[in-house]
Amino acid sequence: MLISPYGEFLYAAAMFDDDLVTFSRNIGKGNLAFIGRFEVE
Repeated sequence: MLISPYGEFLYAAAMFDDDLVTFSRNIGKGNLAFIGRFEVE
């Protein structure tokens, strides 16, 4: 898991799949909103 330098985005890699998911992050409340999934084939 990685949070962007300004805390606006969160990136997470799957443990058993070749996937990366991206979330936007509300810095004030900490809420996450799903943006998308990148799948490596």
